[in-house]
Amino acid sequence: MTKLKREETDFKLLAELVRQEQLANVKVIEDFSFPFNGQKRLTKINNCHFLGEVEFDNLQFDRTLTFSNCHFDKKVNFNSCQFPSGLILLNCTFSSELLFIDPEFETLTFSGGKFHSIKFEGIINKGANSVNYLNFESGDYETVDFSCKEINAEITLKGGDFENVYFFKAIINNKFNINGDDLNIRFMIFRKCIFNDMLDLSEGNVQGILDFHIVTFNDQFIFRDKFLCESLHLSNIIAKQNVSINQDGNLQGVSLNNCDFNNNFECHYYSQSDQHLDYYFSCSLDGFIKGNVIFTDIPVTSIDVGCYNFGNILFRNTLSRLITLKNLQNYSKLTFANTQLIPESPMFIVFDSNLGNTEFVNVDFRKFKEIVIATSEVSNIILSNSILPPRIQTGVINPIFGYNIKKNEIINNDIYYRESYRQLKVAMEKQGNTHSALIYKAMEMNYLRKELKFGWDKVLLYLNYYSNKHGLSWSRGILFTLFVSYVLFISYQLSLSKGIIISPLELNVVDLKTSVATTFDSFMDFLSSFPLYKKQSEENSSWQTHLIILLSRIFIGYGVYQTINAFRKFGSK
Repeated sequence: MTKLKREETDFKLLAELVRQEQLANVKVIEDFSFPFNGQKRLTKINNCHFLGEVEFDNLQFDRTLTFSNCHFDKKVNFNSCQFPSGLILLNCTFSSELLFIDPEFETLTFSGGKFHSIKFEGIINKGANSVNYLNFESGDYETVDFSCKEINAEITLKGGDFENVYFFKAIINNKFNINGDDLNIRFMIFRKCIFNDMLDLSEGNVQGILDFHIVTFNDQFIFRDKFLCESLHLSNIIAKQNVSINQDGNLQGVSLNNCDFNNNFECHYYSQSDQHLDYYFSCSLDGFIKGNVIFTDIPVTSIDVGCYNFGNILFRNTLSRLITLKNLQNYSKLTFANTQLIPESPMFIVFDSNLGNTEFVNVDFRKFKEIVIATSEVSNIILSNSILPPRIQTGVINPIFGYNIKKNEIINNDIYYRESYRQLKVAMEKQGNTHSALIYKAMEMNYLRKELKFGWDKVLLYLNYYSNKHGLSWSRGILFTLFVSYVLFISYQLSLSKGIIISPLELNVVDLKTSVATTFDSFMDFLSSFPLYKKQSEENSSWQTHLIILLSRIFIGYGVYQTINAFRKFGSK
Protein backbone atom coordinates (compact mmCIF):
# COMPACT_ATOMS: atom_id res chain seq x y z
CA MET A 1 0.00 0.00 0.00
CA THR A 2 1.30 3.43 -0.98
CA LYS A 3 1.64 5.83 1.97
CA LEU A 4 1.14 9.54 1.30
CA LYS A 5 1.73 12.47 3.61
CA ARG A 6 0.57 16.05 3.23
CA GLU A 7 3.73 17.24 1.51
CA GLU A 8 3.51 14.47 -1.03
CA THR A 9 -0.12 15.09 -1.92
CA ASP A 10 0.47 17.93 -4.39
CA PHE A 11 2.59 16.01 -6.86
CA LYS A 12 2.04 12.32 -6.28
CA LEU A 13 -1.67 11.92 -5.47
CA LEU A 14 -2.84 14.60 -7.89
CA ALA A 15 -0.82 13.06 -10.70
CA GLU A 16 -2.25 9.67 -9.83
CA LEU A 17 -5.84 10.95 -9.98
CA VAL A 18 -5.39 12.77 -13.26
CA ARG A 19 -3.73 9.86 -14.95
CA GLN A 20 -5.93 6.97 -13.78
CA GLU A 21 -9.61 6.13 -13.44
CA GLN A 22 -9.04 4.25 -10.20
CA LEU A 23 -7.25 5.01 -6.97
CA ALA A 24 -6.29 1.84 -5.11
CA ASN A 25 -4.24 0.70 -2.14
CA VAL A 26 -3.33 4.17 -0.93
CA LYS A 27 -2.86 5.15 2.70
CA VAL A 28 -3.19 8.88 3.36
CA ILE A 29 -1.68 9.61 6.75
CA GLU A 30 -2.74 13.22 7.29
CA ASP A 31 -5.74 15.46 6.48
CA PHE A 32 -6.62 15.42 2.84
CA SER A 33 -8.56 17.76 0.55
CA PHE A 34 -9.63 16.25 -2.73
CA PRO A 35 -8.14 18.23 -5.67
CA PHE A 36 -10.39 20.09 -8.06
CA ASN A 37 -8.94 18.76 -11.30
CA GLY A 38 -9.01 15.21 -12.51
CA GLN A 39 -12.36 14.20 -11.06
CA LYS A 40 -13.94 13.62 -14.48
CA ARG A 41 -11.95 10.43 -15.06
CA LEU A 42 -12.07 8.97 -11.57
CA THR A 43 -14.67 6.23 -11.08
CA LYS A 44 -13.40 4.10 -8.20
CA ILE A 45 -11.44 4.48 -4.99
CA ASN A 46 -10.59 1.01 -3.75
CA ASN A 47 -8.98 -0.31 -0.58
CA CYS A 48 -7.70 3.06 0.60
CA HIS A 49 -7.11 4.15 4.18
CA PHE A 50 -7.50 7.79 5.21
CA LEU A 51 -6.12 8.50 8.68
CA GLY A 52 -6.90 12.21 8.72
CA GLU A 53 -9.93 14.29 7.80
CA VAL A 54 -11.07 14.12 4.18
CA GLU A 55 -12.88 16.91 2.36
CA PHE A 56 -14.62 16.96 -1.00
CA ASP A 57 -15.52 20.58 -1.64
CA ASN A 58 -17.68 21.81 -4.53
CA LEU A 59 -16.76 18.98 -6.90
CA GLN A 60 -18.62 17.44 -9.81
CA PHE A 61 -18.10 13.84 -10.87
CA ASP A 62 -19.45 13.15 -14.34
CA ARG A 63 -19.28 9.38 -13.89
CA THR A 64 -20.45 7.14 -11.10
CA LEU A 65 -17.97 7.26 -8.23
CA THR A 66 -17.54 4.16 -6.07
CA PHE A 67 -15.73 3.89 -2.76
CA SER A 68 -14.95 0.22 -2.14
CA ASN A 69 -13.41 -1.30 0.99
CA CYS A 70 -12.09 2.04 2.16
CA HIS A 71 -11.43 3.07 5.75
CA PHE A 72 -11.87 6.61 7.06
CA ASP A 73 -10.60 7.27 10.59
CA LYS A 74 -11.78 10.86 10.92
CA LYS A 75 -14.46 13.16 9.57
CA VAL A 76 -15.36 13.02 5.88
CA ASN A 77 -17.10 16.03 4.36
CA PHE A 78 -18.87 16.17 1.00
CA ASN A 79 -19.65 19.87 0.61
CA SER A 80 -21.83 20.93 -2.36
CA CYS A 81 -20.67 18.00 -4.48
CA GLN A 82 -22.50 16.77 -7.57
CA PHE A 83 -22.77 13.17 -8.66
CA PRO A 84 -25.01 13.22 -11.76
CA SER A 85 -24.40 9.53 -12.35
CA GLY A 86 -24.33 8.44 -8.73
CA LEU A 87 -22.21 7.76 -5.65
CA ILE A 88 -21.73 4.29 -4.17
CA LEU A 89 -20.21 3.48 -0.79
CA LEU A 90 -19.42 -0.24 -0.84
CA ASN A 91 -18.20 -2.05 2.27
CA CYS A 92 -16.51 1.04 3.66
CA THR A 93 -15.80 1.90 7.28
CA PHE A 94 -16.36 5.41 8.61
CA SER A 95 -15.11 5.65 12.19
CA SER A 96 -16.16 9.27 12.56
CA GLU A 97 -18.77 11.54 10.96
CA LEU A 98 -19.71 11.34 7.30
CA LEU A 99 -21.22 14.70 6.37
CA PHE A 100 -23.16 15.63 3.23
CA ILE A 101 -23.93 19.33 2.73
CA ASP A 102 -26.20 20.24 -0.22
CA PRO A 103 -25.41 17.06 -2.15
CA GLU A 104 -26.74 16.43 -5.66
CA PHE A 105 -26.86 12.94 -7.09
CA GLU A 106 -28.84 10.63 -9.30
CA THR A 107 -28.32 7.72 -6.93
CA LEU A 108 -26.61 7.56 -3.56
CA THR A 109 -26.17 3.99 -2.35
CA PHE A 110 -24.89 2.65 0.95
CA SER A 111 -24.07 -1.04 0.66
CA GLY A 112 -22.32 -2.83 3.49
CA GLY A 113 -19.69 -1.37 5.78
CA LYS A 114 -19.80 0.32 9.16
CA PHE A 115 -20.79 3.92 9.82
CA HIS A 116 -20.41 5.79 13.08
CA SER A 117 -22.46 8.81 11.99
CA ILE A 118 -24.01 9.91 8.71
CA LYS A 119 -25.39 13.43 8.60
CA PHE A 120 -27.19 15.31 5.84
CA GLU A 121 -27.48 19.11 5.93
CA GLY A 122 -28.81 21.78 3.60
CA ILE A 123 -30.85 20.63 0.60
CA ILE A 124 -30.57 17.21 -0.98
CA ASN A 125 -30.79 17.49 -4.78
CA LYS A 126 -31.68 21.14 -5.00
CA GLY A 127 -33.71 21.90 -8.11
CA ALA A 128 -33.85 18.25 -9.22
CA ASN A 129 -36.20 17.73 -12.17
CA SER A 130 -36.18 13.93 -12.17
CA VAL A 131 -36.60 11.24 -9.54
CA ASN A 132 -33.40 10.55 -7.66
CA TYR A 133 -32.71 7.76 -5.21
CA LEU A 134 -31.08 7.44 -1.81
CA ASN A 135 -30.72 3.76 -0.91
CA PHE A 136 -29.52 1.98 2.20
CA GLU A 137 -29.04 -1.64 1.15
CA SER A 138 -26.99 -3.10 4.00
CA GLY A 139 -24.41 -2.22 6.64
CA ASP A 140 -24.12 -1.21 10.28
CA TYR A 141 -25.16 2.34 11.18
CA GLU A 142 -24.89 3.89 14.61
CA THR A 143 -26.55 7.20 13.69
CA VAL A 144 -28.16 8.46 10.49
CA ASP A 145 -29.20 12.10 10.84
CA PHE A 146 -31.24 13.97 8.24
CA SER A 147 -31.01 17.51 9.64
CA CYS A 148 -31.62 19.04 6.26
CA LYS A 149 -34.06 21.61 4.99
CA GLU A 150 -35.33 19.69 2.00
CA ILE A 151 -35.03 16.20 0.55
CA ASN A 152 -35.66 15.79 -3.18
CA ALA A 153 -34.82 12.12 -3.46
CA GLU A 154 -36.77 8.92 -2.98
CA ILE A 155 -35.42 7.34 0.18
CA THR A 156 -35.45 3.56 0.53
CA LEU A 157 -34.21 1.57 3.49
CA LYS A 158 -33.77 -1.98 2.22
CA GLY A 159 -31.40 -3.55 4.71
CA GLY A 160 -28.87 -2.99 7.46
CA ASP A 161 -28.72 -2.54 11.20
CA PHE A 162 -29.47 0.99 12.43
CA GLU A 163 -29.13 2.15 16.02
CA ASN A 164 -30.69 5.60 15.54
CA VAL A 165 -32.34 7.27 12.55
CA TYR A 166 -33.27 10.96 12.91
CA PHE A 167 -35.15 13.36 10.65
CA PHE A 168 -35.18 16.96 11.92
CA LYS A 169 -36.91 19.92 10.24
CA ALA A 170 -36.87 18.14 6.89
CA ILE A 171 -39.27 18.64 4.00
CA ILE A 172 -39.46 15.25 2.27
CA ASN A 173 -40.73 15.80 -1.26
CA ASN A 174 -40.43 12.26 -2.61
CA LYS A 175 -41.61 8.85 -1.56
CA PHE A 176 -40.13 7.35 1.60
CA ASN A 177 -39.92 3.53 1.68
CA ILE A 178 -38.85 1.10 4.35
CA ASN A 179 -38.83 -2.29 2.69
CA GLY A 180 -36.42 -5.04 3.61
CA ASP A 181 -36.65 -8.34 5.45
CA ASP A 182 -33.05 -7.88 6.66
CA LEU A 183 -33.60 -4.39 8.06
CA ASN A 184 -33.36 -3.64 11.79
CA ILE A 185 -33.77 -0.22 13.39
CA ARG A 186 -33.61 0.42 17.12
CA PHE A 187 -35.04 3.96 17.23
CA MET A 188 -36.48 6.04 14.39
CA ILE A 189 -37.50 9.61 15.17
CA PHE A 190 -39.05 12.37 13.05
CA ARG A 191 -39.18 15.94 14.39
CA LYS A 192 -40.80 18.96 12.68
CA CYS A 193 -40.96 17.27 9.29
CA ILE A 194 -43.25 17.54 6.28
CA PHE A 195 -44.01 14.59 3.99
CA ASN A 196 -45.18 15.72 0.56
CA ASP A 197 -45.26 12.20 -0.85
CA MET A 198 -46.22 8.77 0.42
CA LEU A 199 -44.62 7.23 3.50
CA ASP A 200 -44.68 3.48 2.95
CA LEU A 201 -43.51 1.18 5.76
CA SER A 202 -43.65 -2.17 3.97
CA GLU A 203 -41.18 -4.48 5.65
CA GLY A 204 -38.57 -4.11 8.35
CA ASN A 205 -38.11 -4.15 12.09
CA VAL A 206 -38.06 -1.19 14.48
CA GLN A 207 -37.10 -2.79 17.77
CA GLY A 208 -37.94 0.29 19.84
CA ILE A 209 -39.99 3.41 19.16
CA LEU A 210 -41.09 4.84 15.82
CA ASP A 211 -41.78 8.43 16.83
CA PHE A 212 -43.34 11.25 14.79
CA HIS A 213 -43.53 14.65 16.53
CA ILE A 214 -44.76 17.87 14.88
CA VAL A 215 -45.11 16.21 11.49
CA THR A 216 -47.37 16.98 8.54
CA PHE A 217 -48.40 14.21 6.14
CA ASN A 218 -49.63 15.65 2.85
CA ASP A 219 -49.90 12.19 1.32
CA GLN A 220 -50.72 8.71 2.52
CA PHE A 221 -49.03 7.02 5.45
CA ILE A 222 -49.18 3.22 5.16
CA PHE A 223 -47.98 0.87 7.89
CA ARG A 224 -48.09 -2.63 6.42
CA ASP A 225 -48.48 -5.96 8.17
CA LYS A 226 -44.90 -7.14 7.59
CA PHE A 227 -43.38 -4.06 9.19
CA LEU A 228 -42.48 -4.92 12.79
CA CYS A 229 -42.46 -2.21 15.44
CA GLU A 230 -42.61 -2.16 19.20
CA SER A 231 -44.41 1.17 19.49
CA LEU A 232 -45.73 3.82 17.09
CA HIS A 233 -46.02 7.35 18.52
CA LEU A 234 -47.83 10.13 16.63
CA SER A 235 -47.85 13.50 18.41
CA ASN A 236 -48.76 16.95 17.08
CA ILE A 237 -49.67 15.46 13.71
CA ILE A 238 -51.54 16.89 10.74
CA ALA A 239 -52.50 14.17 8.26
CA LYS A 240 -54.25 15.40 5.11
CA GLN A 241 -54.62 11.93 3.63
CA ASN A 242 -55.40 8.51 5.08
CA VAL A 243 -53.20 6.92 7.73
CA SER A 244 -53.55 3.15 7.55
CA ILE A 245 -52.15 0.65 10.07
CA ASN A 246 -52.32 -3.03 9.09
CA GLN A 247 -52.08 -4.95 12.34
CA ASP A 248 -51.20 -8.64 12.41
CA GLY A 249 -49.15 -8.98 15.57
CA ASN A 250 -46.45 -6.79 14.05
CA LEU A 251 -47.13 -3.78 16.30
CA GLN A 252 -47.36 -3.73 20.10
CA GLY A 253 -48.68 -0.23 20.69
CA VAL A 254 -50.05 2.96 19.10
CA SER A 255 -50.04 6.34 20.83
CA LEU A 256 -51.91 9.37 19.40
CA ASN A 257 -51.39 12.80 20.95
CA ASN A 258 -52.65 16.09 19.49
CA CYS A 259 -53.52 14.68 16.08
CA ASP A 260 -55.62 16.22 13.31
CA PHE A 261 -56.71 13.70 10.69
CA ASN A 262 -58.37 15.39 7.73
CA ASN A 263 -59.52 11.98 6.49
CA ASN A 264 -59.14 8.72 8.41
CA PHE A 265 -56.76 7.10 10.80
CA GLU A 266 -57.55 3.41 10.64
CA CYS A 267 -55.95 0.52 12.44
CA HIS A 268 -57.39 -2.82 11.43
CA TYR A 269 -56.62 -6.51 11.70
CA TYR A 270 -55.01 -7.75 8.53
CA SER A 271 -55.30 -11.55 8.46
CA GLN A 272 -58.08 -13.96 9.38
CA SER A 273 -56.16 -16.29 11.72
CA ASP A 274 -56.76 -16.60 15.46
CA GLN A 275 -53.10 -16.14 16.40
CA HIS A 276 -53.82 -12.57 17.49
CA LEU A 277 -55.13 -13.92 20.79
CA ASP A 278 -51.56 -14.60 21.89
CA TYR A 279 -50.04 -11.13 21.58
CA TYR A 280 -50.32 -7.81 23.36
CA PHE A 281 -51.43 -4.60 21.68
CA SER A 282 -52.32 -1.30 23.32
CA CYS A 283 -53.51 2.09 22.15
CA SER A 284 -53.66 5.45 23.91
CA LEU A 285 -55.25 8.73 22.81
CA ASP A 286 -54.23 11.99 24.48
CA GLY A 287 -54.26 15.71 23.80
CA PHE A 288 -56.58 17.08 21.11
CA ILE A 289 -57.93 14.55 18.60
CA LYS A 290 -59.70 15.63 15.40
CA GLY A 291 -60.97 13.59 12.48
CA ASN A 292 -61.94 9.93 12.18
CA VAL A 293 -59.97 7.51 14.34
CA ILE A 294 -60.98 3.90 13.79
CA PHE A 295 -59.78 0.69 15.41
CA THR A 296 -61.66 -2.20 13.85
CA ASP A 297 -61.54 -6.01 13.88
CA ILE A 298 -58.48 -5.96 16.07
CA PRO A 299 -57.39 -7.18 19.51
CA VAL A 300 -56.65 -4.08 21.59
CA THR A 301 -55.58 -5.53 24.91
CA SER A 302 -55.46 -2.12 26.57
CA ILE A 303 -57.47 0.93 25.45
CA ASP A 304 -56.62 4.24 27.11
CA VAL A 305 -58.62 7.28 25.96
CA GLY A 306 -57.75 10.50 27.77
CA CYS A 307 -58.04 13.12 25.06
CA TYR A 308 -60.10 16.15 24.10
CA ASN A 309 -62.13 14.51 21.38
CA PHE A 310 -63.39 16.76 18.58
CA GLY A 311 -63.63 13.98 16.03
CA ASN A 312 -65.19 10.57 15.59
CA ILE A 313 -63.44 7.79 17.52
CA LEU A 314 -64.63 4.24 16.91
CA PHE A 315 -63.57 0.95 18.48
CA ARG A 316 -65.42 -1.78 16.58
CA ASN A 317 -65.12 -5.55 16.98
CA THR A 318 -62.24 -5.20 19.40
CA LEU A 319 -60.99 -7.80 21.85
CA SER A 320 -59.97 -6.05 25.06
CA ARG A 321 -59.02 -6.60 28.67
CA LEU A 322 -58.64 -3.07 30.01
CA ILE A 323 -60.62 -0.01 28.87
CA THR A 324 -59.61 3.21 30.61
CA LEU A 325 -61.33 6.55 30.04
CA LYS A 326 -59.34 8.94 32.21
CA ASN A 327 -59.21 12.72 31.73
CA LEU A 328 -61.40 12.30 28.65
CA GLN A 329 -63.39 15.31 27.43
CA ASN A 330 -65.66 14.02 24.67
CA TYR A 331 -67.07 16.94 22.68
CA SER A 332 -68.02 14.88 19.65
CA LYS A 333 -68.53 11.13 19.18
CA LEU A 334 -66.90 8.14 20.84
CA THR A 335 -68.23 4.65 20.10
CA PHE A 336 -67.47 1.17 21.39
CA ALA A 337 -69.21 -1.46 19.27
CA ASN A 338 -69.23 -5.24 19.71
CA THR A 339 -66.49 -5.15 22.32
CA GLN A 340 -65.42 -8.64 23.35
CA LEU A 341 -63.43 -9.33 26.50
CA ILE A 342 -60.27 -11.26 27.22
CA PRO A 343 -61.27 -13.39 30.24
CA GLU A 344 -58.34 -12.33 32.43
CA SER A 345 -59.78 -9.90 35.00
CA PRO A 346 -61.23 -7.40 32.50
CA MET A 347 -61.78 -3.88 33.82
CA PHE A 348 -63.68 -0.82 32.61
CA ILE A 349 -62.58 2.45 34.22
CA VAL A 350 -64.03 5.96 33.89
CA PHE A 351 -62.11 8.51 35.93
CA ASP A 352 -62.11 12.33 35.92
CA SER A 353 -63.87 12.38 32.55
CA ASN A 354 -66.79 13.84 30.65
CA LEU A 355 -68.01 11.07 28.36
CA GLY A 356 -70.45 13.29 26.49
CA ASN A 357 -72.23 11.36 23.73
CA THR A 358 -70.25 8.17 24.15
CA GLU A 359 -72.16 5.24 22.68
CA PHE A 360 -71.82 1.58 23.58
CA VAL A 361 -73.23 -0.80 20.99
CA ASN A 362 -73.78 -4.46 21.86
CA VAL A 363 -71.52 -4.39 24.93
CA ASP A 364 -72.24 -6.58 27.96
CA PHE A 365 -70.65 -4.74 30.87
CA ARG A 366 -71.64 -7.53 33.26
CA LYS A 367 -68.66 -9.51 31.97
CA PHE A 368 -66.19 -6.97 33.34
CA LYS A 369 -64.74 -8.02 36.65
CA GLU A 370 -64.53 -4.41 37.79
CA ILE A 371 -66.41 -1.32 36.59
CA VAL A 372 -65.16 1.95 38.03
CA ILE A 373 -66.98 5.26 37.49
CA ALA A 374 -65.76 8.13 39.64
CA THR A 375 -65.67 11.94 39.51
CA SER A 376 -66.99 11.84 35.95
CA GLU A 377 -69.91 13.08 33.84
CA VAL A 378 -71.73 10.10 32.33
CA SER A 379 -75.32 11.36 32.12
CA ASN A 380 -75.27 11.55 28.30
CA ILE A 381 -73.94 8.10 27.46
CA ILE A 382 -75.95 5.97 25.03
CA LEU A 383 -76.50 2.24 25.46
CA SER A 384 -77.57 0.50 22.25
CA ASN A 385 -78.30 -3.18 22.93
CA SER A 386 -75.87 -2.92 25.84
CA ILE A 387 -76.26 -3.82 29.50
CA LEU A 388 -74.74 -2.16 32.55
CA PRO A 389 -74.66 -4.03 35.87
CA PRO A 390 -76.61 -2.64 38.84
CA ARG A 391 -73.47 -1.99 40.88
CA ILE A 392 -70.29 -0.07 40.14
CA GLN A 393 -67.13 0.95 42.01
CA THR A 394 -65.46 4.30 42.59
CA GLY A 395 -61.98 2.79 42.66
CA VAL A 396 -60.19 -0.40 41.70
CA ILE A 397 -59.87 -3.15 44.26
CA ASN A 398 -56.12 -3.38 43.87
CA PRO A 399 -54.65 0.10 44.51
CA ILE A 400 -51.50 -0.79 42.58
CA PHE A 401 -53.36 0.18 39.39
CA GLY A 402 -53.74 3.72 40.72
CA TYR A 403 -57.36 4.33 39.73
CA ASN A 404 -58.59 5.51 43.12
CA ILE A 405 -59.52 8.93 44.43
CA LYS A 406 -56.56 10.35 46.30
CA LYS A 407 -56.92 10.45 50.06
CA ASN A 408 -56.28 14.19 50.23
CA GLU A 409 -59.07 14.77 47.67
CA ILE A 410 -61.78 12.54 49.16
CA ILE A 411 -64.84 14.37 50.51
CA ASN A 412 -67.05 11.37 51.21
CA ASN A 413 -67.09 8.05 49.36
CA ASP A 414 -70.88 7.97 49.56
CA ILE A 415 -71.03 11.25 47.62
CA TYR A 416 -69.03 9.78 44.71
CA TYR A 417 -71.20 6.67 44.59
CA ARG A 418 -74.42 8.69 44.79
CA GLU A 419 -73.35 11.08 42.02
CA SER A 420 -72.27 8.28 39.70
CA TYR A 421 -75.57 6.44 40.17
CA ARG A 422 -77.52 9.69 39.74
CA GLN A 423 -75.89 10.34 36.37
CA LEU A 424 -76.46 6.77 35.23
CA LYS A 425 -80.11 7.19 36.24
CA VAL A 426 -80.38 10.36 34.16
CA ALA A 427 -78.75 8.65 31.18
CA MET A 428 -81.19 5.74 31.37
CA GLU A 429 -84.18 8.09 31.71
CA LYS A 430 -83.11 9.95 28.55
CA GLN A 431 -83.15 6.66 26.66
CA GLY A 432 -86.46 5.53 28.13
CA ASN A 433 -84.82 2.63 29.95
CA THR A 434 -87.17 2.70 32.95
CA HIS A 435 -85.96 -0.51 34.53
CA SER A 436 -82.30 0.51 34.69
CA ALA A 437 -83.23 4.06 35.68
CA LEU A 438 -85.18 2.74 38.68
CA ILE A 439 -82.29 0.51 39.72
CA TYR A 440 -79.82 3.39 39.64
CA LYS A 441 -82.30 5.66 41.41
CA ALA A 442 -82.57 3.08 44.20
CA MET A 443 -78.77 2.93 44.46
CA GLU A 444 -78.64 6.72 44.48
CA MET A 445 -81.10 6.85 47.38
CA ASN A 446 -79.18 4.17 49.26
CA TYR A 447 -76.00 6.22 49.21
CA LEU A 448 -77.91 9.42 49.95
CA ARG A 449 -79.22 7.68 53.08
CA LYS A 450 -75.68 6.73 54.08
CA GLU A 451 -74.45 10.23 53.32
CA LEU A 452 -77.04 12.08 55.44
CA LYS A 453 -76.69 12.59 59.16
CA PHE A 454 -79.48 11.30 61.37
CA GLY A 455 -82.69 13.26 60.90
CA TRP A 456 -86.17 13.07 59.41
CA ASP A 457 -84.83 12.82 55.84
CA LYS A 458 -82.73 9.82 56.80
CA VAL A 459 -85.76 8.23 58.53
CA LEU A 460 -87.84 8.81 55.40
CA LEU A 461 -85.17 7.18 53.21
CA TYR A 462 -85.11 4.18 55.53
CA LEU A 463 -88.91 3.90 55.25
CA ASN A 464 -88.66 4.08 51.45
CA TYR A 465 -86.01 1.38 51.43
CA TYR A 466 -87.91 -1.02 53.68
CA SER A 467 -91.36 -0.31 52.22
CA ASN A 468 -90.64 -0.94 48.52
CA LYS A 469 -86.85 -0.74 48.00
CA HIS A 470 -87.19 2.74 46.51
CA GLY A 471 -89.89 1.69 44.07
CA LEU A 472 -88.37 -1.60 42.91
CA SER A 473 -90.24 -4.24 44.94
CA TRP A 474 -94.04 -4.44 45.21
CA SER A 475 -93.73 -7.65 47.24
CA ARG A 476 -91.73 -5.78 49.84
CA GLY A 477 -94.54 -3.19 49.86
CA ILE A 478 -97.10 -5.87 50.71
CA LEU A 479 -94.90 -7.39 53.41
CA PHE A 480 -94.20 -3.96 54.87
CA THR A 481 -97.94 -3.13 54.97
CA LEU A 482 -98.84 -6.44 56.63
CA PHE A 483 -96.02 -6.20 59.15
CA VAL A 484 -96.81 -2.61 60.15
CA SER A 485 -100.52 -3.44 60.31
CA TYR A 486 -99.93 -6.43 62.56
CA VAL A 487 -97.68 -4.47 64.93
CA LEU A 488 -100.27 -1.70 65.16
CA PHE A 489 -103.07 -4.24 65.56
CA ILE A 490 -101.30 -5.85 68.53
CA SER A 491 -100.70 -2.39 69.97
CA TYR A 492 -104.36 -1.58 69.40
CA GLN A 493 -105.53 -4.69 71.21
CA LEU A 494 -103.23 -4.03 74.12
CA SER A 495 -104.63 -0.51 74.40
CA LEU A 496 -108.17 -1.80 74.88
CA SER A 497 -109.48 -2.53 78.37
CA LYS A 498 -110.97 -5.76 77.03
CA GLY A 499 -108.82 -7.02 74.22
CA ILE A 500 -109.02 -10.37 72.48
CA ILE A 501 -105.36 -11.34 72.99
CA ILE A 502 -105.04 -14.39 75.26
CA SER A 503 -101.86 -16.24 76.18
CA PRO A 504 -101.58 -19.53 74.23
CA LEU A 505 -100.46 -21.26 77.45
CA GLU A 506 -103.89 -20.70 78.94
CA LEU A 507 -105.71 -22.51 76.10
CA ASN A 508 -106.13 -26.06 74.92
CA VAL A 509 -105.81 -26.97 71.25
CA VAL A 510 -109.45 -26.34 70.39
CA ASP A 511 -109.52 -23.01 72.15
CA LEU A 512 -106.19 -22.06 70.55
CA LYS A 513 -107.60 -22.65 67.07
CA THR A 514 -110.64 -20.60 67.96
CA SER A 515 -108.44 -17.80 69.34
CA VAL A 516 -106.23 -17.71 66.24
CA ALA A 517 -109.28 -17.55 63.98
CA THR A 518 -110.82 -14.80 66.07
CA THR A 519 -107.55 -12.84 66.11
CA PHE A 520 -107.17 -13.22 62.33
CA ASP A 521 -110.74 -12.02 61.75
CA SER A 522 -110.17 -9.07 64.04
CA PHE A 523 -106.86 -8.27 62.31
CA MET A 524 -108.52 -8.28 58.88
CA ASP A 525 -111.29 -6.05 60.20
CA PHE A 526 -108.66 -3.74 61.64
CA LEU A 527 -106.75 -3.67 58.37
CA SER A 528 -109.74 -3.13 56.12
CA SER A 529 -112.08 -0.81 58.06
CA PHE A 530 -110.77 1.79 60.47
CA PRO A 531 -114.05 3.70 61.05
CA LEU A 532 -116.04 0.50 61.62
CA TYR A 533 -113.50 -0.88 64.00
CA LYS A 534 -113.27 2.40 65.88
CA LYS A 535 -117.07 2.40 66.33
CA GLN A 536 -117.04 -1.18 67.58
CA SER A 537 -114.41 -0.40 70.18
CA GLU A 538 -115.67 2.93 71.50
CA GLU A 539 -116.73 1.47 74.85
CA ASN A 540 -113.29 -0.01 75.57
CA SER A 541 -111.10 2.64 73.94
CA SER A 542 -108.67 5.10 75.48
CA TRP A 543 -106.52 7.95 74.17
CA GLN A 544 -103.83 5.39 73.36
CA THR A 545 -106.38 3.56 71.23
CA HIS A 546 -107.20 6.68 69.25
CA LEU A 547 -103.48 7.42 68.75
CA ILE A 548 -102.84 3.93 67.46
CA ILE A 549 -105.79 4.18 65.07
CA LEU A 550 -104.35 7.47 63.76
CA LEU A 551 -100.91 5.92 63.29
CA SER A 552 -102.54 2.93 61.63
CA ARG A 553 -104.27 5.16 59.10
CA ILE A 554 -100.94 6.86 58.30
CA PHE A 555 -98.67 3.84 58.03
CA ILE A 556 -101.11 1.39 56.48
CA GLY A 557 -102.01 4.06 53.93
CA TYR A 558 -98.30 4.68 53.36
CA GLY A 559 -97.69 0.95 52.85
CA VAL A 560 -100.56 0.68 50.38
CA TYR A 561 -99.29 3.73 48.50
CA GLN A 562 -95.73 2.32 48.33
CA THR A 563 -97.07 -0.99 47.08
CA ILE A 564 -99.12 0.68 44.35
CA ASN A 565 -96.13 2.85 43.44
CA ALA A 566 -93.94 -0.24 43.04
CA PHE A 567 -96.67 -1.89 40.95
CA ARG A 568 -96.57 1.11 38.62
CA LYS A 569 -92.77 1.30 38.32
CA PHE A 570 -92.96 0.70 34.56
CA GLY A 571 -95.84 3.13 34.12
CA SER A 572 -95.50 6.66 32.82
CA LYS A 573 -94.52 9.42 35.19
